[in-house]
Amino acid sequence: MKGSENKAQGIRWDLGDLYDGIEDPKIREELAAASRRALNFADTYRDRVETKTMTGEAFGQALVEYEAIIESSQKPLFYASLCFAADTQDLQVQDLLQIARERTTEIENQLVFFSLGLIALTDDSLAVLLQTPD
Repeated sequence: MKGSENKAQGIRWDLGDLYDGIEDPKIREELAAASRRALNFADTYRDRVETKTMTGEAFGQALVEYEAIIESSQKPLFYASLCFAADTQDLQVQDLLQIARERTTEIENQLVFFSLGLIALTDDSLAVLLQTPD
């Protein structure tokens, strides 16, 4: 069968723009920093979302911070996932992926209150939060 040969054999992704390798300390540092930010976010906004006492300006700040935390926690996970896709048998990559998944899940658990709070907002409540002064 002519068409069944592996045409991607020997091709490697260059993930150097993300990290310097699977042992790059920045991976764990970024996960730890995202975890700290998620805890601070929860301390700052949990009661305000649940009691609906957030101003439009604070809501905007919360959305920016929430997005930044999600982005910073996902980058190491995406990197680990891409490394795993390139070599599913590498034990170090498997360990990194497991660590990244666990830390990302912990971070998401810290932030789930915000997603649930947004879902619980009525259209009128959301409209008020979206009306920020110029």
